Amino acid sequence: MQPGDTVVLQGTGGVSIFGLQFAHAAGYRTLITSSSDEKLAAPRAWSRPSRELRQEPEWSKPVRAATGGIGADLIIEVGAAAPSSRA
Repeated sequence: MQPGDTVVLQGTGGVSIFGLQFAHAAGYRTLITSSSDEKLAAPRAWSRPSRELRQEPEWSKPVRAATGGIGADLIIEVGAAAPSSRA
């Protein structure tokens, strides 16, 4: 990847924020999704702004719209494992 390439980060949890910091340091354009405007406070507080997208089931549509139809160069997708029923 090169500076200026687009990275999508899903959510505003610790892994996504960690990835966002690296993406900013590398000079990548960032798009971050969240279901809450409140959770976007940390990315907004940084000097280099991220493009914010509302988290929705078909998040690829706003990503394509934000990139002029090109899409992202990298997607950092985070997910949690299903809770274990074991004690």
